[in-house]
Amino acid sequence: YWDSNGGAGLGGAGTWSSSTSDTEWTTESGGVSGDGPYAWGSTSGTDYYAGAGLTANFAGTAGTVTVSGTVDTREGLRVETDGYTLSSGTIALNGTGSSNNTITVTTGTTAISSALTGSSGLIKEGGGTLRLDSANTGLSGNVTINNGTLTANATNSIALSGSDRTIINSGGSLLITANNSVSGDITLDGGTLSVNGTTTDTV
Repeated sequence: YWDSNGGAGLGGAGTWSSSTSDTEWTTESGGVSGDGPYAWGSTSGTDYYAGAGLTANFAGTAGTVTVSGTVDTREGLRVETDGYTLSSGTIALNGTGSSNNTITVTTGTTAISSALTGSSGLIKEGGGTLRLDSANTGLSGNVTINNGTLTANATNSIALSGSDRTIINSGGSLLITANNSVSGDITLDGGTLSVNGTTTDTV
């Protein structure tokens, strides 16, 4: 869990990096007073450090998380509080398959203006809204929206080619709010596609 305040309770604003000196994480849902703080993605002896095969969880108090350099989500990303913003840097979705590259937003809206990269695609889960505010030309593989809304809010937010496509399943919605924000084929499989407020159920 992200816990930049270094005490009981989760969340807050801070910097997320791969540096072992940035100890912003805990394995305890109640905050680092239970276990931590740890650096993202590191292991040391028998200690179980956040990021070692875990999901990056953001809960508690929402804030702006500034990504420094490139961070690897390892097993995906989950946001449980409305109002988080992830900005700057690059978030690498390097899980071994698309199921390991799931971004779950359970409530409200999460905005990501960090660049997303990876070759195994992205799955959107959870009833909340994931808003992509940057170009993600380094992301390939299918983008699958199973639940909630994915908003393409910048040029090349979804920049797919070849056989890669955006799949909108029942319960999912793609909202396009910026010009040239989505490239590649779109498959509607029971979901909803909206372009600047106009909704369609066919493509």
